[in-house]
Amino acid sequence: MKLAPGKTAAELKTHLQGVYENEPFVHILEGGKVPETRHVRGSNNCFINVFEDRLSGRAIIISAIDNLVKVRRFEGGGREGGRDGFNDCESLSPSFTFYHLCIEK
Repeated sequence: MKLAPGKTAAELKTHLQGVYENEPFVHILEGGKVPETRHVRGSNNCFINVFEDRLSGRAIIISAIDNLVKVRRFEGGGREGGRDGFNDCESLSPSFTFYHLCIEK
């Protein structure tokens, strides 16, 4: 993406960390880690990282999500995000343990 004049990819990453700091399912990765779908499979998580582009004044944002989680959730009896009396964390399959689905802050 094209950055605002004088801004860097590192500043964009810092901004995104502030924007998403209270979102339990959005994680801005550290260093040069690249988000991969194997890290989010079966979860509600979104992993994001920002990298410098080789072109000056541009950044590359990479994110990974499992967009089938919501489909599977709706197939299970018509539950809809939060309106079914379930917390988003409670209504997901507990079999996915690679990362914690709910992060207490």
